[in-house]
Amino acid sequence: MADTSMRYLILLGLLPKHLPGIGTSEVQEKLRKKGYRVTQRTIQRDLEKLSAEFPIVGEQHGNRNLWRFQDNALPVTLPAMDSNTALIMKLARKHLKHDMPSQVFNVLEPHFQLADKVIKDNKRDLNRWQDRVRVINSEFSLLRPEVRSGVAEQLTQAVVSQTQCEVRYKMSPSDSAKKYCINPLAIISKDDVNYVLATLDSQAEILQMPMQYFSSVKPVDAPCNEPADFDLDSYLGQGNMGVIEQDEKVRMVLKVSPVLASMLKDQVLGSDQEIMPADDSDYSEVVATVDNSDSLKRWLISWGEELEVIYPDSMRQSLADMTQSLVSRYLNTSDKPTTA
Repeated sequence: MADTSMRYLILLGLLPKHLPGIGTSEVQEKLRKKGYRVTQRTIQRDLEKLSAEFPIVGEQHGNRNLWRFQDNALPVTLPAMDSNTALIMKLARKHLKHDMPSQVFNVLEPHFQLADKVIKDNKRDLNRWQDRVRVINSEFSLLRPEVRSGVAEQLTQAVVSQTQCEVRYKMSPSDSAKKYCINPLAIISKDDVNYVLATLDSQAEILQMPMQYFSSVKPVDAPCNEPADFDLDSYLGQGNMGVIEQDEKVRMVLKVSPVLASMLKDQVLGSDQEIMPADDSDYSEVVATVDNSDSLKRWLISWGEELEVIYPDSMRQSLADMTQSLVSRYLNTSDKPTTA
């Protein structure tokens, strides 16, 4: 009996949640590797018995019956999720909702739902915690693009298995979707947009394909034709995807407003950061060593008049040139478009 119970647990662990599921022949082979020699008929009978107690389902695909967990199934966890873990998941949900692409966030949704259930079952003890914790996002967020159901999962699986895909894809938002055979090379998540890096058919050019422009993805039983010299880090290091990181540190001296100084006391620029009063105002002087990158420059610009770069001179001059260009643009009324 103990051996059968253990087999049941292992069997549940072999079932995927995503489509299309797994057949009894694959389950039989996986169980064999774990030391359990059972027939496909026994496996089918076990699954039918387990489906009465667990949210698993068998669906017909051609002449095969494939098993998986239902789409809305809560995770089966051993040991069971405790109240502390549930509270952490609740906080993570609030935080990640702003920082994670929706299709990636949705993968975690069953775990968040399980946390909700644990909290509900312990309502008396945990209600006060829920009333006293909030997550605030102070950054402006663009609207997240909608990705069709199954697209991200199929593309991710194609990258993992290094296989080609037949897709319907539009090269720009105004185009109609057309059929292509692509070689998926990598997945990039940038801000709230997920991209697949891929080549078309046997072409060498690597395209950055936003997932929201795919209307369908169908795996092909053919190996991916990957460029011989492709390396993801090298590709990004060459400035692709708008990421330009200079492999150097820079010593920054900034003059910052009281608001920004208060923020930097809670979240430092660098491990060696120092904050001291400026000589001539209620502003503060901040000194820190940071990574020199385009992201740094965008962050400095975003604070506007709340911040002044004192050093290095090259960064100060770069921001001065950009500011002067903006001033000229806004003061030049001759090119100002008329409004309706």
